[in-house]
Amino acid sequence: MTGLHDILLRFDEIGAWERPEAMKYDELRQSVQRVQRGLNKRFGLQFLLDDQVQDASFGFDLKLPKEIYQQPSPRQMKRKFGLIADINCAVRFSNFGRLATICFEEQCTKGVPDAIKEELSAEGFIYLPADDLEIDYDGRFEEFKKVLGNESPTWWIRYFDYI
Repeated sequence: MTGLHDILLRFDEIGAWERPEAMKYDELRQSVQRVQRGLNKRFGLQFLLDDQVQDASFGFDLKLPKEIYQQPSPRQMKRKFGLIADINCAVRFSNFGRLATICFEEQCTKGVPDAIKEELSAEGFIYLPADDLEIDYDGRFEEFKKVLGNESPTWWIRYFDYI
């Protein structure tokens, strides 16, 4: 198995802020929708698709139904992922390399994360634990390293956040 850092570097494209040059939006959207249908069927609940994301390195969130997670607190939300308008657990899909993660995975009911990871894998997504991405960005895109001024950007921001 390839290590996390190798995966992060593999999809790091110099000059690509929000998406790689060769990104195929419609194909990615269709894959996300297949994951959505699989999760809807598996849980018998509706995972809502947010595809109206702008100025970000991710393109889609599948919001988990409230029946399968405990609501994270606003303090926890800000500490871990910056300010996000809606406090939800979600499966987040990067615009880069078919990468996906689960926001607030620890808030999910037992068995939910594993089921989500199975659906992601079946559709060819690479799952990355959100907590493991809160490390300094050390990729090749030098301009990206300056995006936050004196603060160091993280791999979370590089692939799963607003820029």
